[in-house]
Amino acid sequence: MKKGDSVWSCVIDWSSHCKINYQDEGMWGVLTGLVGCSPWVLYIFTMAFFHTAWSSLFLVTQLYQIAVYGLTSAERMNLLRRKRKSKQSFSLRQNPYNLGCARNLTSFFQLRCCGLFNPTMVDWTQTAGLELPAASAFHTV
Repeated sequence: MKKGDSVWSCVIDWSSHCKINYQDEGMWGVLTGLVGCSPWVLYIFTMAFFHTAWSSLFLVTQLYQIAVYGLTSAERMNLLRRKRKSKQSFSLRQNPYNLGCARNLTSFFQLRCCGLFNPTMVDWTQTAGLELPAASAFHTV
């Protein structure tokens, strides 16, 4: 069951079991009616609604940062931290990964659209070497 399904299931349950009318009772009357009719369904609805809203907010924020800056949240936070420690000023828009809004989204989603777009394909496993510390550097118990 998806997140949105639980919210819709709560609304269906309320419409079939609770006799509540917003026009007659107002917001406070509806809220007290829901608590009296089915407090557990109200709890599930509240948790599902806030979780869906929270996740959607983070998704929109992440897509905005990828489209505008060409960075993920972790990369952006690292650049901001480095900016505070650095004496030179620099812009988040002027980073080597920012290709512009359209090309950032094309590269992120790897869109081709019948050859209209050409995403930047980088195999990071071949580009960046993985150096593991020596075995003695690990602390075991």
